[in-house]
Amino acid sequence: MIKELPQESIMVKENKHKMKHVFENNFWDNIAENPTEYLEKQISPLLKYQSQIPVEEMAFQLKTQQLGLSLLTNDEKLLKRIKKSIANDINSLPETLKAIKEVSEQKRKVLSEKFWKEIVYDDADFLEKTFTPLMKYRTRDPRQIIELELEDIISQQRLIKKVDVVTSEFVKEYRKKVEEAITKELADNPTIKKIMDEKEISDEEIMDLEHALSSIREDFTTEAFRQIFKQPHGIFIQFIRLILGLYEFPSFENEVAQAFDLYIKEHEEYSSDQIQFLRTMKSILSQKGKLELEDLYKAPFDSFGSGAVNRLFREEDVEDVLLICKTLGKKYDA
Repeated sequence: MIKELPQESIMVKENKHKMKHVFENNFWDNIAENPTEYLEKQISPLLKYQSQIPVEEMAFQLKTQQLGLSLLTNDEKLLKRIKKSIANDINSLPETLKAIKEVSEQKRKVLSEKFWKEIVYDDADFLEKTFTPLMKYRTRDPRQIIELELEDIISQQRLIKKVDVVTSEFVKEYRKKVEEAITKELADNPTIKKIMDEKEISDEEIMDLEHALSSIREDFTTEAFRQIFKQPHGIFIQFIRLILGLYEFPSFENEVAQAFDLYIKEHEEYSSDQIQFLRTMKSILSQKGKLELEDLYKAPFDSFGSGAVNRLFREEDVEDVLLICKTLGKKYDA
């Protein structure tokens, strides 16, 4: 999972030394360090930057693991709660799809009273392996999904999958619809209440809320939010707080300033000339939204002297700071 983190992300890039440490030979055999604590404190916060996370699959997988735990510990309360949730997930798999038809017999089996009366630990593993890959097809929408045999695409798709041109009016209307879905259909959702009260929320609660919202409309997803609100690295909870008026994404200028200021802070060895050169890069990038290697040999950088970038910085430092520029440039163009 660590290797799947987006390497172009500024925060991932800035913490690459932490991730590199995990793969060192003595990481798990070092009495001076607790590897589990290191992963929890140093690496776990970075996982939120992972893009294209299969939320449906991860949520169901977590539930099956909780089921296994409840069976091992004889936790009847947890078993009862997780049983209903898992059964609802499996029941909502539409059998009009070929992939679901192929496991229709298993589906009927796990929805029977007999299965749950006789359930053992191995059944939790069976549920995870059989149904986790199918959770992406789950729907609470009464409309049936029609599968085309040739290409497995949805016929006459009426929901937004891609918006080539997003106008400010479209964004305003879309945001209004999401807000209405939250305030009307999810008004009693405990996670929404926690968000409004600025309370801490678990990853499982976030995944459940994302699923609940996408069940109302299939384009109420993190992927759609990123495209429509032009925040390619935004995470689900940020978008919900944005829609509820509790959060604003930093402006492009602020993001550039934060990224460069942090980079400079991490390089205390830099001279005043090096810092000034970087501040000039920050200023130009904020104005133009784009900065490439050849630009560093032109005005206003030539005021530092001919080829100053080669004289002031090591090659790897130049690559690092240009990566920051490239990553921020993508957000500017979004």
